Amino acid sequence: DPSAHISDICSRANRVLGLINRTCRQHFAIPAIRTLYVTLVRPILEYSVTVWSPHQVGHCSSLDAVQRRFLRMVGVKMGYRYLETNLEEVGQQLHLPSLAARRALLDLMFLYRLLNSLIDCPNILQMINFHVPRQSRHPQLFSRNFHPTNYTYYSTLPRIMRLGNDACADLDFFGPSTESFKRCALAFILK
Repeated sequence: DPSAHISDICSRANRVLGLINRTCRQHFAIPAIRTLYVTLVRPILEYSVTVWSPHQVGHCSSLDAVQRRFLRMVGVKMGYRYLETNLEEVGQQLHLPSLAARRALLDLMFLYRLLNSLIDCPNILQMINFHVPRQSRHPQLFSRNFHPTNYTYYSTLPRIMRLGNDACADLDFFGPSTESFKRCALAFILK
């Protein structure tokens, strides 16, 4: 049950966010507060997220609540009332994509690094099932497998291969540099 893990992560992230809030209440510029959030809080929320990425709405909402709290905290410094902060607008001004978008980006980056031997793990690489089409109507890079349970359907490799299939028409997993792929992947996720 991932509930205990996600609860622990949210608790630790909220503690650090509370420290940032108390420390930066006055005399700190918004870019400095953003930097503190990105370097101290977001790594707690994203550590090894490729392995344990949540799929249940309640778990995703618990993680998103931490970022919403941060955006409201910054919104108050921008002149909004705490509960009336336009979270989407503040997030765009701070160039902070949603945590779900970040998780998808990290999944695509893991897949890119795995396929291009930037992650040296042949055991995982051999579990990637490439789709070899007889016809070119279906631009899938990875074969689709049947998963009898939600546990296996949402597990790491099937989830990443589904995301790779969704993105393969827009992304080249074998051509560009890592930074170029990351830019294209982020553009794909945010569109």
